[in-house]
Amino acid sequence: MRRELSATIDGREVLVVVEPSPDSLWLVSIDGQPAREVDAVEIRPGTWSLLCDGRSLVVDLDRRTEGAAVLYAGVEARVDLVDARRRQLARVGRAARVTERGEVVRAPISGKVVKLLVAVGDEVAAGQGVAVL
Repeated sequence: MRRELSATIDGREVLVVVEPSPDSLWLVSIDGQPAREVDAVEIRPGTWSLLCDGRSLVVDLDRRTEGAAVLYAGVEARVDLVDARRRQLARVGRAARVTERGEVVRAPISGKVVKLLVAVGDEVAAGQGVAVL
């Protein structure tokens, strides 16, 4: 199954596309570059052996509370890896919150909205109904 991931590596964001290939390898493309076949095997928890373009690499992955750190050839890089669609949705949500006005209304009990009385962008007067619960 093809996965599109957004990887932030030491503050730089790249798009990573990973999909299984027919011969038990992975096809990996980074930022639109041509896909490369990668053979990845976890040799112990957090340590991976990668074979890519005829080169053998050993990479350590250290999961942390926020993201992870990747150690390769004595160099450590912080990596935050999330589903690309999820990151895009978060961006859209942040942009929408920046332009919002008004207040957040929290319900004291759960309910079901059965009808909205106003549309997005409508101005609402004090005491005016906005939804039927």
